[in-house]
Amino acid sequence: MKETVMNDRVTTVLLGMVLVFVGSCVAIPSAAGQEIFAFGGLVNSEGESGAAWQLSYEDSFSKHFGYSVSWLNEGHLEGHHRDGPACQFWGRTRLLNDSLSFSAGVGPYLFFDTEQSGGRQYKDIHRGWAGIGSLAAAWHTKRGWLIQLRGNYVIADSNINTSSVLLGVGYQFDASPSSNASSTAQPKAEDRAYNEITVLLGGTIINASKKSQTAMAANVEYRRRIFPYLDWTVGWLYEGDIELLRRSGLTTQLWPTKSFFDRRLSLGIGLGLYVTPICRYLAGTDEEDDEMLLGIITPTLSYRFENSWLMRLSWNRTISSHNSDTDVILVGVGYEF
Repeated sequence: MKETVMNDRVTTVLLGMVLVFVGSCVAIPSAAGQEIFAFGGLVNSEGESGAAWQLSYEDSFSKHFGYSVSWLNEGHLEGHHRDGPACQFWGRTRLLNDSLSFSAGVGPYLFFDTEQSGGRQYKDIHRGWAGIGSLAAAWHTKRGWLIQLRGNYVIADSNINTSSVLLGVGYQFDASPSSNASSTAQPKAEDRAYNEITVLLGGTIINASKKSQTAMAANVEYRRRIFPYLDWTVGWLYEGDIELLRRSGLTTQLWPTKSFFDRRLSLGIGLGLYVTPICRYLAGTDEEDDEMLLGIITPTLSYRFENSWLMRLSWNRTISSHNSDTDVILVGVGYEF
């Protein structure tokens, strides 16, 4: 019992550190360069290889220093399904009239792992603290598109160490002088308070399952801009009816956000609590029916149309104290007022 309480406290501290780190980074108006990347490639650990992917947002403090916020998925290595958010500080140099760049980054990696515990049984490792170091080379085109080759090395005392090589395609939002001017003026748009109601539908995937059991899911969410670059939401999440669990409840999260194109496109990551008064676990899975308080972390992307309607994509990772973490992937329609 004491070990469980201590582990839960560690999880809370780690999530708080990620929130503070991401919030402080995103809230700083960029000096130059806002880039989004999608990567795919290979990961290796102790001679075993598998597929890996990464999504990354990168921004700059100056020409030679910046930061990134990313989600790294290290694939399905033997006995491990590991992924999670990573935050890194970067140093970079540019050559050939800024067409070619080389960079190095280092930072914390908060991972979630599903380990095979024998036979068909899996268990969630809910708290993992690792360091990630990266080397990257990127080619910048005049139209803002980028191609980047990246190598990551993850060191985790309590888990496996991995190395990965990824190739990605990205886009730089302020690649031209005219867009730089727009980016400089953008914080005024971020200052405007607004409200949003969104209805989302999608699916739930439970991680402590060899066959990745799925079910239909839904979410109704109210969003409020409370400070520049920071949103707050409250919503009701329904995870569906899966063989291993049936769960739904109230969510509340804080969201560091960044917007582009006069707030048409918006990126954010939410961290908060998930209260589940409606919860049922499969008998014999060692879960406790009275577990009502979970954590939740949610990367999100939205696109706003001219008439205040918007489309939103959200990927919720629920964080339980047992073996019932889930991925809830949702897409929906919202209205801003």
